[in-house]
Amino acid sequence: MGGCGTKFDNTRLFGVDIRFASDRQDVLDAALALYPSQPESQSGVDPAVFIAFRSNANEIVTPDRPAVEGRRFTWMHSGIRCHADGGLGEGEILLPASMTPDAEGPFGEMLSTVALFLVAQAGRTPLHASAIMMGDTAFVLAGRSGSGKSSLALAADRAGLRILSDDTIYVQIEPHLTVWARPHAIHVFEKDIPQGSSGPLRYRSGRWKRALPITASCMKAERAVLCVLECGTDADLQPLDVEEAIAILTAAPEPGYELYGQRAAEAVRALAQGGCWRMTLSADPSEAIDLLLRRFGGVGKSFHHRYASLIKEIESRFAVDHWRLGDVPIWPLARFDLFVDMHRAAFGGSVPQERRLLLRLGAALGRPLINRWRGRRDKLHQLYKPIASHAAVLGDGVSLDKVDGAYQDRFGEPIVTALEKNRKSAFLIQPGDFSRLPWARATFAASAVDSKALLKSVFQTERADLPQHAEVIAHIAGSGVEAPSLRIQALAQRARYVAAAAEIFERILSRVNPVIGFVVNAAAGLGPAFVLACRRRGILSVDLQRCPRAGAPMSHSWFKLPPGGYATVPSVFWTWDADEPPRLPPSPWHCDLHGGHTQLLAFLDDISPATPAWDAAVYGSGNVEYEREILVALQPVGSLEIWNALADVIAAAPTAWRWWIRRHPAMRPEQDAAFGSLLALSQPNIVVGSTLALPALLRHMTVLVSFTSGAAVEASWFAVPALFLSPEAASSFGSLIANHAARVVAVENLIAEIAALPPRTQKPVRKAPPPLMDTISRLEAMAHSYAVQCAKNNP
Repeated sequence: MGGCGTKFDNTRLFGVDIRFASDRQDVLDAALALYPSQPESQSGVDPAVFIAFRSNANEIVTPDRPAVEGRRFTWMHSGIRCHADGGLGEGEILLPASMTPDAEGPFGEMLSTVALFLVAQAGRTPLHASAIMMGDTAFVLAGRSGSGKSSLALAADRAGLRILSDDTIYVQIEPHLTVWARPHAIHVFEKDIPQGSSGPLRYRSGRWKRALPITASCMKAERAVLCVLECGTDADLQPLDVEEAIAILTAAPEPGYELYGQRAAEAVRALAQGGCWRMTLSADPSEAIDLLLRRFGGVGKSFHHRYASLIKEIESRFAVDHWRLGDVPIWPLARFDLFVDMHRAAFGGSVPQERRLLLRLGAALGRPLINRWRGRRDKLHQLYKPIASHAAVLGDGVSLDKVDGAYQDRFGEPIVTALEKNRKSAFLIQPGDFSRLPWARATFAASAVDSKALLKSVFQTERADLPQHAEVIAHIAGSGVEAPSLRIQALAQRARYVAAAAEIFERILSRVNPVIGFVVNAAAGLGPAFVLACRRRGILSVDLQRCPRAGAPMSHSWFKLPPGGYATVPSVFWTWDADEPPRLPPSPWHCDLHGGHTQLLAFLDDISPATPAWDAAVYGSGNVEYEREILVALQPVGSLEIWNALADVIAAAPTAWRWWIRRHPAMRPEQDAAFGSLLALSQPNIVVGSTLALPALLRHMTVLVSFTSGAAVEASWFAVPALFLSPEAASSFGSLIANHAARVVAVENLIAEIAALPPRTQKPVRKAPPPLMDTISRLEAMAHSYAVQCAKNNP
């Protein structure tokens, strides 16, 4: 065909370009409903597959007669005749002129058959197998019809894994291994449908099955592990010789799979290179999926994904929501400590050695006196007694910026300033060792709370109630995770400390009498105790988000809550992004509220290319203009090799580029050694340790470079692209990468990546937060209702 009335469109299937041609728009629309239109490939060559649709004036009444001869295929079905030549990469579908094409009917079935046949002939070999994803690795579950492939896919879907296919995969070997599929549903027999599930009946491989929806799917993978299925009594995995696997899977192929001969053997061999196993199935397919998760749970999965998956399993299967010591819920404390344990194991660091009791008591007794001595350097801003205020603000002691020579809380300061403008006071509390002085405003030292709570808690003997604790620990160990923080004694001592600190905070809050309690990083340090004290007194507690949600799974992705919520979890989570998914399941005790990034508003009014602070920091010596301004956000994670390699790259970079090397605010001086030679760089175009606030820097940057820093989210608001040096970032900041606001790069390619970026131009912030007082006013309205709710539940 190709007359003046012919229409064309392009798509891709399994990486193969397809061109459709038809003189009927309704036929083309039906084809594109199955295979949505895409631009032609970037290779500049003609599409690899061509499918033409022709109308026939005469009705074709024929029985089903599929026939395959070599690389040619013909089929006549439901009045439609099709022909495909795999050698030429061409197919033709002839249908009655009076027929209305239906993507869900015979037309769609014929088109899929032709397209899949031609694509298979173009180097995508079909294999009778389901496939599930663990991270970026496809676990191919291969076997004959009835071996349990679809039931395994369903069990994997219910376990939260992505599904690549429930029945057939297509294996590409050249230029590299790629496993393809088009997952739309999981087809299972009626007897295997979980209670409460439903779906349409479909005829598959000569039998009727229910098509159940897939929760999360994937269309391709470039890594694979092969599991050959067999039935047995107990779920088991044993290594399998590759040649034996080939013999099992290519002997007596089922209809449709017999066309590929040696290509099928090569496909199996390619899949088995990542691992080849014999998987024995029990009567319960979920047992086999649990076995895979225990054995391979870390394969291709990021640290954050492993943590979130483990938390989901624990909260779904065990009674951790009943873990308590008095009125202190223990699970919120435990899940944070589990995060710390797993983070330490994944990124390095030793378990802190616990000092002897007498030493800890001595330190607790001496800390207030030491801090008073240090505080003499800033007597003006030291508060030693609570003061009645409209709001209480507890910082985390590390989210601090030095502005005009004094330290202020990055997230709490904007709240305090907004309240003061509206003639409302705030009582500011900061933990820490007074190593960062002077304060920018009057501050109450929470170190006294910490010391008194430790002294009180070590002499308490109240036992913790931890139902199913042994089962939880066994499950965690079976997942390959060491969790010393979840030992019974450790959990009980942590809960006693929180209970003691909460009592002290209650006395403080009784004198401050705030309407709202704001807390930075409510999951760590004194945060849970402050939140518990607020709950006891009916005060609305608000967690001020201090890092991107994706980068902080220890404080979100809750899967189950007790009826009264958790008293150590904030009442409100102040979120940065209006489109963030809910942090917790629906609850009258906890909710999310979009307030935006509290620190950004101060940097939105002035849209000129330079600010006075920037002028002083940048042009104070020489008024030099640079082609690229590059911010390096340091984190005390990553390997010494990465940081030393980055130092070499910076030293070799063009001198017309300026590098701003910024320590993480929570870093301690002793952690500098983790960065090797990076912090020792000394060149005119390298700035180490600038005290400018992060937004002040980002407004002028060309690009942000980090291992996997949440500063990339803040950079995106200023239209600054981010380059990650760790693949771990793909799980934490996948949405940024998907939106082309960030990407993962190899450190050796960094100079080329930065050189390819356009010069920095001043751009407005992409997402302006709502006015701070608007959000605070909403919280004040919520605070009254919350106090009434607490009074009813605690008469």
